[in-house]
Amino acid sequence: MQLILRFLGTCSPTVDKVPEGFIHLLKSAEESQARVKDFLELMFLGHLTQVYRVAGEYGFAAMVVDLDDTESLLVPLAPSLSQDSYFLID
Repeated sequence: MQLILRFLGTCSPTVDKVPEGFIHLLKSAEESQARVKDFLELMFLGHLTQVYRVAGEYGFAAMVVDLDDTESLLVPLAPSLSQDSYFLID
């Protein structure tokens, strides 16, 4: 877990407040019915690039993502697909 938090700390610029059009990572995962793991994989692979950390917050709660960016990468889950097939990477 510390490795993931360290990665998030180094790959994401810090902002004082949530930029317009951005949403907290956990809220985005909840609304899209995706797992946080899916968002992390998109970040690790360089597909989800508009990610910031909010100053004064810690861990996943500090991460905000571009709502449009995440919506374009996530596709609806078809009944025949597994959870691991949830996101689309071209």
